[in-house]
Amino acid sequence: MCLNCYCNSVPGRPLNVRVDAESPRSVRITWQSQTGLAGQVTRYMVEWRHVGKPADLNLNGQKVVTVGSPYLREAQVDGLRPYNMYSFVVQEEVRSSNWSKFSADVLFIMPEDGMLFTFFSLPITTQRCSAFLALIG
Repeated sequence: MCLNCYCNSVPGRPLNVRVDAESPRSVRITWQSQTGLAGQVTRYMVEWRHVGKPADLNLNGQKVVTVGSPYLREAQVDGLRPYNMYSFVVQEEVRSSNWSKFSADVLFIMPEDGMLFTFFSLPITTQRCSAFLALIG
């Protein structure tokens, strides 16, 4: 019998996912929990997919992290390829195996090696994706 009302609760999908370049090969991803279950989240998963022509499946990955602080929503992803586009999504877990749906995709273009950079997250749009793929195509 469950005495805690959160036992079977599934969190909503994470909101306001933001990707910021730490270096040409590393990003920091931040987001917000959608529900009042933020203090009950035990783990989160970040997945990334390489976007391009051709998409390189070897550059895809995921990271599952145990929550250290119940209200800190961030992860660092290393080992990315400079001047390549990636799609990032986030998922949260409340208790054991109660995973939320994935967040909306966030497209991000890694900066080039050796360049000064200031990048920000862009919502996924067909125009932005097409423009980048035409550029690197």
